Amino acid sequence: MWDASAWEIIKCAFPEGHCGSKVLTTTRIERVAVTCCNFQWEFVYRMKPLNDHNSRQLFYGRVFGLENTCPQPFEETSDKILQKCGGLPLAIISIASLLASQSNMSVSQWNNVLNSLRSDLRSNPTLEGMRQILNLSYTHLPHHLKTCLLYIGMYPEDHEIEKNHLVMQWVAEGFVCGLDGRDASEIAGSYFNELVNRSMIIQLVEHHAWNMERVYHKVHDMVLDLIVSKSAEENFLGVVENLEKITVRQKCKARRLSLQLGETGLGKSVLRSSLPHVRSLSIFGLPHRSIFGFGPHSNW
Repeated sequence: MWDASAWEIIKCAFPEGHCGSKVLTTTRIERVAVTCCNFQWEFVYRMKPLNDHNSRQLFYGRVFGLENTCPQPFEETSDKILQKCGGLPLAIISIASLLASQSNMSVSQWNNVLNSLRSDLRSNPTLEGMRQILNLSYTHLPHHLKTCLLYIGMYPEDHEIEKNHLVMQWVAEGFVCGLDGRDASEIAGSYFNELVNRSMIIQLVEHHAWNMERVYHKVHDMVLDLIVSKSAEENFLGVVENLEKITVRQKCKARRLSLQLGETGLGKSVLRSSLPHVRSLSIFGLPHRSIFGFGPHSNW
């Protein structure tokens, strides 16, 4: 939860002054936490970072494939990197995935990464420090993966990503082409898998009865924040929650637009007049028909 006002709305659904079930909320903002607990600090639980042992296990397992194994030349640099990560799992996984993606692993490469980490999240666990680590992972992506990753900024927070659908969109946008006898869809699928390997996309498994399972994908909210920020900087993709708030800058430069609407939509005439340069449009939050007012066989 990001805003205390959201809790004020939600809590109306719960009875007050009666013994019953507990409600668990999660947030990174202290003011929101105490508001959800009616300013009773004893009900605020601060998540603790991983200890040194668990941090090493997570890091070694991602980089070397074995939780308790690290080649001796890398031990000192590993410890210094983990100190910078401050026991935060997302930071550890992000840096470990970056190092694991290097074709030729060397101590000098690791030291370069270490020297790029300015913040010590153990002594100063700030959001800015975490963003800096994620930005480092983004900076080290090959150009073709950066383009594909930025496109994921069209999805709302916590949205389930359907791999085949996203891969087809990459191909349709011209981000991926066939090469050396491999078709574009196959190559795009390998790009998706590489982003999973680099922990930019999270793969989740949902288990059901009779040994059935469902595999799906999401993007961590902080990774999504980074993607949206980079997309805006590069005029790659615009994210809009209300068409009336589209700025002149967005009107002039947006080629890809993600509409993440609430309870109100605007007619097709507004879309046509406001967004003449948009070539790719993604819509979340309302059925398409309620936004455009189209009949079942209409085209735009």
